[in-house]
Amino acid sequence: MLGRILMVAFGGSLGAVSRYAVTHFVNLAFPGTVVSHWGTLTVNLAGSFLIGILFSTVQGVPHFNHLWLFFAVGFMGAFTTFSSYALEMHNQLAAGIYKDAALNFLLNNIGAVVMVFAGIFLVKMIKG
Repeated sequence: MLGRILMVAFGGSLGAVSRYAVTHFVNLAFPGTVVSHWGTLTVNLAGSFLIGILFSTVQGVPHFNHLWLFFAVGFMGAFTTFSSYALEMHNQLAAGIYKDAALNFLLNNIGAVVMVFAGIFLVKMIKG
């Protein structure tokens, strides 16, 4: 169990540092553009692409669990949680579970933004 936790921890630390580096350098490369979140978009799209590669590469490979924990759960989890969501959407759509996929899409995309507003509103209410 400790080995698995360490795989996630090491992968997560590298993913977090990578996210910071990529967003920092991408935002430096495109300052003052219409889309001010190029760095976030870059890690979300790159993360989704990379988890797709990882998923299709390790599927059916014996003893891939430690690699999956390091790269998918640890690294990609810290690099972007959007990649996990994108893989879940793929799995639902590929399985033909369109109703669940639509609900997943709405809850993640609209729900998350609504919750950001709710959190900001709550803090403003508490502060007065």
